[in-house]
Amino acid sequence: MLGNEHPTVKPDTFTFLGFTHFLAKNRRGILNIVLKPSVKARERFVSKVRTWLKVNRHQPVVAQQAHLAKMLNGFYEYFGLRVCCMALNAVLHRVRKAWVDAETTEPESDVTTGRVC
Repeated sequence: MLGNEHPTVKPDTFTFLGFTHFLAKNRRGILNIVLKPSVKARERFVSKVRTWLKVNRHQPVVAQQAHLAKMLNGFYEYFGLRVCCMALNAVLHRVRKAWVDAETTEPESDVTTGRVC
């Protein structure tokens, strides 16, 4: 009965090429290796989006939307697996929030004159 023994200790996870690899059981109870985008890779992507938004705040909204769509599509092309939907939706939510925050943040102005420094 080789291969049917159950492990006594759950194996550790490891990260390789931006994915966290771990074991999970499917509905029939068979162990599978599951890949999920690592937290570090997701944080790095959101950080790059925030940096781009700070630099390109002056661009028209349509141009910003087009560029952000390209960035997200590239992220989805690499990390888009069936089991990653929740992680990808979280990235989309954070990018949308960063975009709104970048649009609503105004530069500091001088209180007395109302001019931007």
